[in-house]
Amino acid sequence: MSNRSPLVTNEADGAPAPLRFVIPAAAFIGLLGGAACGAYEVAFLATREKPVFALVGTLLYAALGVMLAVPFGIVVWALARLVWPALTRRQWSAVLAGVVLQGVLLICLRRALVAATLPLPWLLAGWIVRARLPWSSVRLYARCLAAASVLVVSAGALSWTRTGGGAAIVSAAWCIAALVVLGVAFRMSRRGGAAVLAVAAVVLVAGAAGSLWAWNHPVSTAPAAARAPRTGPPNVVLVVLDTFRRDRLGCYGHKGGLTPALDRLAAEGTLYEDAIAPAPWTVPSHASMFTGYFAKTHGCSPEDHLWLDDEFVTLAEMLKGDGYQTCCVLANGTVMVANLLQGFDHRVHLNHHASHRHMSITDALKEAGLPARWIDKGSIDAGVEIEEWLRRRQPADQPFFLFVNVMEPHQPYQPPLRHRRAHLPPDCGYIEASRFGARYFDGTEWHARAVAPGRRANIARALYDGLVAYQDEQIEVLLRVLRAQVDLDNTLLIVTADHGENLGEGNRWGHLFAVNDALVRVPLLVRYPPLFPAGGRVTGLCQLTDLVPTVFDVLGRPCPVEGLPGRTLVPTHFVPADAALAEWSPQHWSLRTVAEALGAKGFTEEFNARYRMIRTDDYKFIWSSDGRHGLYDVQTDPEEVFNLLTEKPEIAKELNDRLAAWFQAQPDYVPAVRMPGEPLDAQTLEILRTLGYVGQ
Repeated sequence: MSNRSPLVTNEADGAPAPLRFVIPAAAFIGLLGGAACGAYEVAFLATREKPVFALVGTLLYAALGVMLAVPFGIVVWALARLVWPALTRRQWSAVLAGVVLQGVLLICLRRALVAATLPLPWLLAGWIVRARLPWSSVRLYARCLAAASVLVVSAGALSWTRTGGGAAIVSAAWCIAALVVLGVAFRMSRRGGAAVLAVAAVVLVAGAAGSLWAWNHPVSTAPAAARAPRTGPPNVVLVVLDTFRRDRLGCYGHKGGLTPALDRLAAEGTLYEDAIAPAPWTVPSHASMFTGYFAKTHGCSPEDHLWLDDEFVTLAEMLKGDGYQTCCVLANGTVMVANLLQGFDHRVHLNHHASHRHMSITDALKEAGLPARWIDKGSIDAGVEIEEWLRRRQPADQPFFLFVNVMEPHQPYQPPLRHRRAHLPPDCGYIEASRFGARYFDGTEWHARAVAPGRRANIARALYDGLVAYQDEQIEVLLRVLRAQVDLDNTLLIVTADHGENLGEGNRWGHLFAVNDALVRVPLLVRYPPLFPAGGRVTGLCQLTDLVPTVFDVLGRPCPVEGLPGRTLVPTHFVPADAALAEWSPQHWSLRTVAEALGAKGFTEEFNARYRMIRTDDYKFIWSSDGRHGLYDVQTDPEEVFNLLTEKPEIAKELNDRLAAWFQAQPDYVPAVRMPGEPLDAQTLEILRTLGYVGQ
């Protein structure tokens, strides 16, 4: 019997593996893995796409696989030489296969639960390395591939533990099938290595496909009927759909079927026909929702500063003082950096990919149309994060306030592949639309000079509709989580938008430099069966500043902050406002971005103005700091194209006087933390740049 160590061999390839062998081996493994992922995604999501796109998508995945595998393989080679200095090339192949696959698992799952799989690649690689059987090269590679398949199946099983319903059935089916095929592969190993290689390869591809499928469908929960009724104060859930147009919802009259989940929610609750946001962009609008004040008072505007002073009491702080647990799950980083999250005990920032926007490979993959997991702006993680928080919060019977901000319709216009393809106009190719969407920024292409009426405008609208449809899908996931985890009938659920988006109305694009209805008239749905009747539709002007008074009216207690300008929205107490108001302050960095992009400094001067708006049921008057005021008949001219200022001067004067009186009556903002004009910090600038508000 030989006393030779299994690490020493006289075979031709028995010399220790050099780095020049490790690099191509890792590249080959990454190439196969990436190509398999790409082939799966294209087959699953782009069956109607042109062959050239399928090829491009697969090649991009393969390139990404190589880029990840090669540096990872080099690091593993350097570390493993310290432990196993005499490994053969075949044994190195086993180690690389296991370790690179471990890296793929970490990249794909990114969850704490995946830590359970970390020892497996090393244990399997060690088992292969120390095996004393004189395997042939083909059989060794087959065994390595089969071992890798076990890891992929285990990854799928972990994904399965986070899914339910239809996703669980599919995940369970492919897990069981993969294990059966793997067993057959080991049985066949006595008959020939080539057969084992082929069968194990099938298992590997099937496992990878199953893992990716489960990862792209991360949450599906049990029906709400399983939840027992809850007594005590109601939970409060506020969902803000960033950059979401009111007229894209079916319940507000859209015929395209883009929002079935939100339409069902409207049928279960009460819809408000005439809700007005107090500002046309994120920071001041959220600040008004949280404090109940307009921007003139809370100061969250570019003219004052971009955060909320600590002296203001937010809705989260008010409810926390009443014994509520507080949690926010948000995608728009500007909300986070603007100090708007005062009072939240648990905070989750969803938009993980924003900081990688400048990576060329990421941009290329987004432009190609990857599925939701890689393009999503955060919504796909929202359900997972909320479900995890609801499950582990203690005590479970304590009421909670949950704020959710999701922002899929925000630029850039890059919906996931299946939604991108579904809504394109007939004369537009996928590649053209994808390139347009990747380069669309509302800071530079909001005006007709950049997005001309006609074909390009239709492409922009189609891509926006794709994002709306995708956002609605993720809202359905979130609603399933809430139904399964809490008593929804004892939960005040409010769904609204911080602002809309211009898609060509009056030659306007994006959500800057305007206060027209496409921006400030927002959807508002409220579900709470004891006070908001199912299928109810409330007409009459109301504002997002009404949310704070509404919450405390539902709770049956006085609002902790006295003198707020809002009023309750509870239908039995609701009194429509005589007029609604909104403000816009010029963002000087956006003006610079437009000037740099369009080479038209004089052109941007036209929009360097403050706007104040007053809107009644029939008319809207817009006061401008440069004297270019406007009066519009919102009943006959909803896009606000025809200025009636000279035709109806008496109406304009009346509304101007009312606007001035209202503005004078609002408390002034008193700086408490930072004086106006102080430069923004680097983190705030980077987040604004990611969202297109600041130039490169």
